[in-house]
Amino acid sequence: MSKQRVSENQLLPEHYETPPIGILKWIFLVLLCITLGFLFNFPLTQVIEGKIQKAISGVKNCNIAYKELSLNFLFLPNLNLRTPSVSGRCIGGKEIKLDELAIKFRGPGFSPFGVKLLTQAGVNKSKFEVYSTIGPKEQVISVPSAIFHFSDFKNLYEDVFKIRGIGSLNALGNVKNSSLSSGTFKLDLKGLEIPPQTISGFDVPSLVLGTGVVKGKYNNQKLTFDNLDLGNAHSPIRATFKGTIDINPRSMKNSRLNLTGKVNFSKEFLDDFSILNIFLQKIKMENGFYMLRVTGTVSRPIPS
Repeated sequence: MSKQRVSENQLLPEHYETPPIGILKWIFLVLLCITLGFLFNFPLTQVIEGKIQKAISGVKNCNIAYKELSLNFLFLPNLNLRTPSVSGRCIGGKEIKLDELAIKFRGPGFSPFGVKLLTQAGVNKSKFEVYSTIGPKEQVISVPSAIFHFSDFKNLYEDVFKIRGIGSLNALGNVKNSSLSSGTFKLDLKGLEIPPQTISGFDVPSLVLGTGVVKGKYNNQKLTFDNLDLGNAHSPIRATFKGTIDINPRSMKNSRLNLTGKVNFSKEFLDDFSILNIFLQKIKMENGFYMLRVTGTVSRPIPS
């Protein structure tokens, strides 16, 4: 058998053969190259950022302003807004300025079927994490635990009512047509204190309540309290209420109150605030608690 003789500059036929990696792998490599070429040459990030900017500015009565928007696709896509602020028209109050706002993609959602997102926000010491599943017709929002300090949001409510303390919120809600339609919540309070202020014409001294629990639900612009407990056995005031608040979406302070419950005042508090005894003489008392009904508005409550 004779050997094939080749020159130094000539390659054998086997050098021209395609490496045996399979036709499907070759197709995959070609598609991968095309995809990478498209991503590196087409301004995809700018297009997506433009869509996001349009969506953020297009939310009716609840615009989000910011200095800079950044979007990256490392691992899972995420969006960051620098020095964002939320329009006060969202809650009928003043503007909310945030330290940070990040929205992170968390894969597909199945209840409802759609996209699952994690939103992280912070204001001074207050931190929030909100999980949302966005479907074609509705959105489900879950807040497993949000820690906030009342002092970080005092510009929202101090013209109506002053309060200090720390809250831990657990909530679940449904959003339809860009508005909250229903939900449940539980708010645990600690370090609760009411600074000196005037409430319904009364000059109220500083009150250290300590702890509190607020539990309820929301449906069609009505807030229902199943539990509203403030203070403990060592507090100058202990209160337990149930009832509703009819929410005024344009002005929270004008929302209507309809609450019933009972209040206990310590002897020291009544001694220091003796003028209150004139009002309490007309109130029914059971087991050391005064039985009260509170109507009027959030800014002008009327106890009776």
